[in-house]
Amino acid sequence: MKKKTSLWISGITTVALLVTAVGSFAAWKITDSTETFSVTAGDSVAVKTSVVKTPSDKLVPIDPASGEATSLVGSFKAELVAGATANDLKGEVTKLQVNGSSGDAIDSTFISGIYTDENCTTPITNGILTGGTDNTYYVQVKFADDGSTWNADKVAKYAGKNIDLEVKCSAVAKTQNP
Repeated sequence: MKKKTSLWISGITTVALLVTAVGSFAAWKITDSTETFSVTAGDSVAVKTSVVKTPSDKLVPIDPASGEATSLVGSFKAELVAGATANDLKGEVTKLQVNGSSGDAIDSTFISGIYTDENCTTPITNGILTGGTDNTYYVQVKFADDGSTWNADKVAKYAGKNIDLEVKCSAVAKTQNP
């Protein structure tokens, strides 16, 4: 009986633990008010996250005449808690939409990415969180459109709105051999 129990226990190979970092990016504003960026994070047994940096800029549509993209960058820290072991620590943007919207979790009006550097030049590979200095990673959000299709209806839809951004981090436990 001990042998069957031991085999059964050794057959369990993975446990996924999720933690969510939820951020709000300020969207395009036509007023002169100051917006803030905030991220809240929760801890799980194996993965912990925390907010590192929050921008205070406004996100505005890309001006095709300027040739520049305007974006917001926030950062978070993701690491295993003391004593936890895992094969990979992963991060993924699972929600990016105007606050309170229904429908698709990812609004194609925006694009986002997770990067290892503050300038957002080195994206993470295959969703694996490695290479971040002091386990810090950067999330960038910008408008996908080059600005050429912004009409009055689209401006009204996004003017003065906040954007909800959710990053889920997970770790897969290492397999223990008996």
